[in-house]
Amino acid sequence: MDSKKNKILEDVSGDKCFWVNNGPVVRNIYEFADALEHMTAASFNYHVTSQKNDFSNWIEGVLGDKELGLKIRHRSQQDAADAVRKKIYILEDSVERKKVEQITDESPKERLLELRKSRAETLDAAQERNEKNPERVADWVRGLATATTAKAGE
Repeated sequence: MDSKKNKILEDVSGDKCFWVNNGPVVRNIYEFADALEHMTAASFNYHVTSQKNDFSNWIEGVLGDKELGLKIRHRSQQDAADAVRKKIYILEDSVERKKVEQITDESPKERLLELRKSRAETLDAAQERNEKNPERVADWVRGLATATTAKAGE
């Protein structure tokens, strides 16, 4: 996910906050969704008229989401709140998917190579400790090889 989409989920600087008429100061899209859901009709109507939509302008200009700004421009208070909550869900889902992709980016082949390298390093250390008992080391290596192969298949 690009950083621009990620930014919309973060707090804006103090000079970019949205001051809801007779309501809270909004610093991010989460607080904005909450404010929309809980503000009075009078507060909503102060910011949204047939000539202006302060919320839409703030989302476009400050949060940088022109699509969402346009989507809520001519919506009722509840519809605007629903659209904002939906956008939050989509963005959070995208962030989580990106985290999962980064975690699972490593291919099974790469994992197997790492396990083999680790096994070789462990074997070298064991051989140094057990040079006097080669049969014990051979049994241990066979057990480690079986465990490594099973783990790589997970």
